[in-house]
Amino acid sequence: MSTIKSSDEHLTLNADGSSKDIKFQANGVEKASISSAGAFTSTSIDATKLTGNLPAINGASLTNLPSATADGFFATSGLSSKDLGQGLHIKTGDSGLGSVNSNFGQLVIEGNTTAGISILTSTTHEGVLAFSDSGGHRGLVRYTHDSDKMSFATADVDRMFIDSNGYLTVPNQPSCSVSRSSGQGSGSIEWNYVNYNTGNHFSTSTHRFTAPIAGKYLVNLFGMSNSSNTTMDIEVRINGNGNNILVPYENANGATLHQVSGSNIFGLSANDYLTVHVNSGSWYGGTAGRHNGFSVHLLG
Repeated sequence: MSTIKSSDEHLTLNADGSSKDIKFQANGVEKASISSAGAFTSTSIDATKLTGNLPAINGASLTNLPSATADGFFATSGLSSKDLGQGLHIKTGDSGLGSVNSNFGQLVIEGNTTAGISILTSTTHEGVLAFSDSGGHRGLVRYTHDSDKMSFATADVDRMFIDSNGYLTVPNQPSCSVSRSSGQGSGSIEWNYVNYNTGNHFSTSTHRFTAPIAGKYLVNLFGMSNSSNTTMDIEVRINGNGNNILVPYENANGATLHQVSGSNIFGLSANDYLTVHVNSGSWYGGTAGRHNGFSVHLLG
């Protein structure tokens, strides 16, 4: 016989008999029940009324979840397209990722095709973390399995690479190496031979290197006198002005071909330009500028 009884501390509802449920009704309609195995079911639960910590839930038993879209986002009407609200929480201690140390937070991005992603190459087995805005500009962090290489891109173009040996390359870093193939007296040296000019920040018409961004630039200079036993005083100038940062110097020593060289790091603002000026002495040239050179490289 089913019973309802109470004591000083407990109210007991008992469904007597094997496999009998305790049922809860409203206006003659069942709203919830507790099975003989202790499972609670309800036609609806108001989640806004829940407080405290929820017990562990076996996801395999959940029903009526929204289906995932092709790109992996849940098609939930309460969220705008691909909107995760306040962010994505990556929890530590997840042992579901094989042998990866479970004490670290992990975000795994895995793929075996580039289909449907126009900004990728035709190489397969790529994992990509992409950042984009409403204007279609995208930044990428990409791992390519076939070459075992990481790359970092801005505006959909790869800018920096780390290969399987850990070698870091930044092929677009502003840099140049120039020289002069004929002799010259005093004044600003007119470099007429370009070894390389990454980013085209050196001008062959003005003979200047112009800094595209503010930063620290490594500057190197070497050369020799043009068959003249005179003091060599050569200066790298910023915006046409002397600064005493790099001024290779050598007194007249009795030789007609004597050399000067030096290097230093310049702190430049965007659009500052560098020129090399012969304060005294002369500048020797040669085939392809083989006896002199001027180079600039952005360090960071």
